[in-house]
Amino acid sequence: MTKEMRPTRRGVKTPGGTREEGKKGGAYIEDLIKRWMKENKASARVDPAATFERWKEIVGEELARSTRIVDVSAGELVVEVNSAPLLNELSTYYRQEILDSLHEHDEFRGIQKLRFRAGSF
Repeated sequence: MTKEMRPTRRGVKTPGGTREEGKKGGAYIEDLIKRWMKENKASARVDPAATFERWKEIVGEELARSTRIVDVSAGELVVEVNSAPLLNELSTYYRQEILDSLHEHDEFRGIQKLRFRAGSF
């Protein structure tokens, strides 16, 4: 047992807090996941309405005319692109730059993944 994990009167002292002895690992894992989500803002929700409104501001007028947001869920923003060459360019060269621009706005910090797909509109 490491220094961080030592028995206490209430249970086992761990880096994330105290876990009761005799408790199965499931509850402990659940606590770890909750703490990780809180620390990494993974539980932050994204408002779809705000995303649609701000897309044009973030990517610019020209790019906004050729793209549209089709889904925002589970930390993923899905964008349809109406041109195959533009789809390739965005997904290959500009994905991280757009994601970084999104993260500059508090309401988009919950977005962890940006996915482009072909569409026609």
